[in-house]
Amino acid sequence: MADFTIGDYGYTVTSGTNVRAVVVDRTKSSYADVPSTVTYGGVTYTVTNMEWCFDNCTSLAQAPSIPSSVTSMYECFYNCTSLAQAPTIPSSVTNLNSCFYGCTSLTAAPSIPSSVTYMGYCFYCCTSLAGNVTVTNNPTSYTNCFSDTTNDIYIIPSGLSSAAIEKWRNIASGYSNVHYYYDDATANPFTFNVTRVASSGSTTPAQDSGTYAYIEAVYKVSYLPSGASATRALTCDGT
Repeated sequence: MADFTIGDYGYTVTSGTNVRAVVVDRTKSSYADVPSTVTYGGVTYTVTNMEWCFDNCTSLAQAPSIPSSVTSMYECFYNCTSLAQAPTIPSSVTNLNSCFYGCTSLTAAPSIPSSVTYMGYCFYCCTSLAGNVTVTNNPTSYTNCFSDTTNDIYIIPSGLSSAAIEKWRNIASGYSNVHYYYDDATANPFTFNVTRVASSGSTTPAQDSGTYAYIEAVYKVSYLPSGASATRALTCDGT
């Protein structure tokens, strides 16, 4: 039972002036954005908790915006089977355990901010999920994060420490359909041109092109075309 209700949400005081927001009517297909603060009885409360906020809202197709005050989204969208588009996860959030559990219509994952440490069962049984997942975090809890997903999913690291990179490589290795992007040569090819200069001093260099996979922490590629009469291999910047 909520302590008070305003609009689409019921609010329960968790500590001091912090509250948890939960929808009142779980049959609707859309809801107002979740506010960062609400005022009731002359007191202004901060929304820090969205645990179970939309769980079993099976008609919800597009998630409302999540305020930057929220820290926990545990089971926030649990079993929202019609949810096709995830919200942006604020950098305040630390807990995404079971957040999208059973969201069978979800086709793309949101970027995971560096603040997130808990991701156990986060995308469990998201059978439509595919493509890239950008991660900037080093999770401490990730059991069954991608269990019962079926499509190819690629982990894209951004600004990670070497320890976090290894963590995500290990996470990906636990699933046949989840790949650490920069370890997969077929996932992210890029094409660049390289130039060879003939030793005769020709002012009209020939050109060769090729497709090469970018591997994590490899920023420059030196390439000498086969059969070329060249004085040196030029360096091509692949960043």
